[in-house]
Amino acid sequence: MEIVQSKITSKGQVTIPQSVRQRLGLHAGDTLEWRLEPEGVVRLRKVGSRRLEDLVGMLGEPCRSATVEDMQEAIRSRFRGDASS
Repeated sequence: MEIVQSKITSKGQVTIPQSVRQRLGLHAGDTLEWRLEPEGVVRLRKVGSRRLEDLVGMLGEPCRSATVEDMQEAIRSRFRGDASS
């Protein structure tokens, strides 16, 4: 177990030691979650993106478009068990 220390500035900021940043894969702009537990224990973890805006464009542009009618027909075909859809 590695033990590292850092100080709190007068503005409440903390520098995360390099070994911790590397181990957790932390980079500038990442969000951290501070979990306060009994007995004065604090758990710190990197949080994944939770905002929808951050996910927009992740899958790229769709390769084709479909109308509402196309989607309804695909659903009907699936319920009928058509193998072609």
